[in-house]
Amino acid sequence: MAALLSLILLIVVCPLLMFFMMRGMHGHGSKNGAVDTDTPDQNPSAAQLRELRRDLEARLEDLDARIEYLEAESQPSRHVRV
Repeated sequence: MAALLSLILLIVVCPLLMFFMMRGMHGHGSKNGAVDTDTPDQNPSAAQLRELRRDLEARLEDLDARIEYLEAESQPSRHVRV
């Protein structure tokens, strides 16, 4: 009887915990200053969108630099044997 009760409790608790964890991951109550453009009732201003674009462009530049570094690092050295 205790095993059945434990199983039922596990089946009920797991989806509830997942729901609350996923809700927290989607930025509810986020305080990082990012503009949430997925919310239909929020209309960001042009200035906010420009700021978001500048931030994304800076992130892309950083990623490009990291990719170039990693690609250069993974290339075998081309030393000429004499």
